[in-house]
Amino acid sequence: MTDIYCYATEAPWVNPNAFDHYEDITIHVLPGYGKVYAEAETWSQCNIVDDLGSEVVGVKSVSTSAAAAPVYDLQGRANTNAGGILIQHGKKTIK
Repeated sequence: MTDIYCYATEAPWVNPNAFDHYEDITIHVLPGYGKVYAEAETWSQCNIVDDLGSEVVGVKSVSTSAAAAPVYDLQGRANTNAGGILIQHGKKTIK
């Protein structure tokens, strides 16, 4: 992910481990709210641009990676070789 468009007037909480490289992300916010995001613990690591218009018009584009979705065990650990009940694409499977 390289760009985030956020119309919130308060910086939403985000898990510090949500992204690998915050410095590679540009967050676009409403004019005058760049300071709000710059003062937020996690968002302050991003490039902040206050260039949004005030009207939300829709999703511009969505892209996905061709990589296979990770597989997790019931404890939430990445697990590609074990058997049993596993979770992939948000669905439980038995291997």
